[in-house]
Amino acid sequence: MATDRQRHEALAHDKQSAVQAREASQVEFDHLQRQIEELETVRAELEHKLKELTNTIQEQRRQRDAASEELNNLQRQLTQRRSRLEVLQQILEKGEGLELGTQNILKGLDDPDRIKGGIRGLVASAIEVEPQFISAIEAALRDHLQAIVLNHTSLADEVLQKLTDQRLGKAAVIPQDLMLRNGGTERQFMPNGGVAWALDKVKSQPHVQPLVEHVLRNVLIVDDLQTAMRLKRDHPDLAFVTLKGEVLTEHGVLHGGAGKEEAASTLRRETELRELRVQVEALDIQVVEKEMLIEDLRMALEEQQREEPTPVMPPR
Repeated sequence: MATDRQRHEALAHDKQSAVQAREASQVEFDHLQRQIEELETVRAELEHKLKELTNTIQEQRRQRDAASEELNNLQRQLTQRRSRLEVLQQILEKGEGLELGTQNILKGLDDPDRIKGGIRGLVASAIEVEPQFISAIEAALRDHLQAIVLNHTSLADEVLQKLTDQRLGKAAVIPQDLMLRNGGTERQFMPNGGVAWALDKVKSQPHVQPLVEHVLRNVLIVDDLQTAMRLKRDHPDLAFVTLKGEVLTEHGVLHGGAGKEEAASTLRRETELRELRVQVEALDIQVVEKEMLIEDLRMALEEQQREEPTPVMPPR
């Protein structure tokens, strides 16, 4: 009986030990399972973050490459515009396309420092015209465009005398003190068929405004010469100029036609020069802004690459 009892107690003890071992194993298993689940969650989060960072880096690289290409295009445009601007400035400074006498006066003749100090500039350099009306305004102003505005009559007399004595060519000059300001321009209603009053299409600097107002005060821009001749019968006091540059004067004289080689337009050069200066200034700003953007993208890209996590291996 004792032996049976001992065996029974041993079996009970073994059973209890087995139960405890199984419970311990279950606890350990549950603990390991939770760790696995936590690691799986961490891995999923890191993989999601890695994917987001990878997409962000790719997008920033795309933006950087696109910005670099845009910068190259802007720099190319800027180089072209700046080169054209420099050439145009040299052409205007040399007075290419102007009368020989006009060129010599602009250079200062035999006393450049003193004479240049008394020159206000060409009339063409002191007015602005909308591009589509340049031919018309050039025709209406004619030789006045190449006239040189001087500070005083004494200088005008001197430079013209030197041109004559030294046979240095002819020129038109306008002494500032002889340019009387008009009392005002009386504007009549625009006749049916007119495009615009010539004076409305010119923006003048103050020192040439009296001249421009006087020359253009009764000039009407029209589409073509047929319209000009039709309107002239009812408006004999007006002069007409077409968009192509044909002129019908107050006195009924018609000016038109074209040569095989037309001289370069001073007014068009001046207009192009102003436009180029604006374009170069705008391109300069755009280049600086694009360079700053590329630098910001480069720094952001480096920062993202430093934060890029190492992929997590799945638990075994």
